Amino acid sequence: MSRKTKHQGQSPDLSEEQVAAYLAAHPEFFTHHPSLLENLTLSHECGPAVSLIERQVAQLRQKNLNLRHQLNNLIQVARENDALLSKLHILILSLLQADSLTDVVAAVEDTLRTHFLAEWVTLKIFAGGPDLPLSGIFAAPYHVELFQTVLEEGSPYIGPPTPSQVEFLFPSEDEIRSCALIPLRQPALTGILAIGSRDLERFTPNLGKVILARLGEVIGMRLNGLIHLSQVSE
Repeated sequence: MSRKTKHQGQSPDLSEEQVAAYLAAHPEFFTHHPSLLENLTLSHECGPAVSLIERQVAQLRQKNLNLRHQLNNLIQVARENDALLSKLHILILSLLQADSLTDVVAAVEDTLRTHFLAEWVTLKIFAGGPDLPLSGIFAAPYHVELFQTVLEEGSPYIGPPTPSQVEFLFPSEDEIRSCALIPLRQPALTGILAIGSRDLERFTPNLGKVILARLGEVIGMRLNGLIHLSQVSE
């Protein structure tokens, strides 16, 4: 046999990529060659070599465990959402029973503290208001500048408040480290609902804003209706 013929008879070297591509394109390969699996082992960084089947079983178990964790997380989120919706329902019922601005403010503060475990609650309407016992909720329009971004975006802000915001919303408290600022935008009013906490981690950006936005919509609509009625009756 000539040197040329011998060279031509040698099998070409295959790269790992070529072997992997072939096996991916022919998943039935090991079905047709089961004997290869008997001696096939895979090294593992955490222990001795294991068979391919053992590795596959281990991977399937890990995937199953991950799926269980994901399912448990989804169930937990669903339960928390159900609880929040129940609390929102309680607030809605309280607002429907409120016949005055005083009743609305009392219902909001009581529900948020009792059912949402809020430490501090402040509601402000940026407009001149009548001389009422709760006239403290009315603030001069220029204070809107403190919450311009929140009101323009129309979405709740979650995180640490600025010193100016704390001084305006919670003048007697200096322990506010995180808060939720919920815009109240309705035809007859512009306002802000603030929920404060001494816990820096209570209100963080990863907290869902959907329920907070719903709170703002419901409270804003009820306040708007009462203010509109008071203006019509004058």
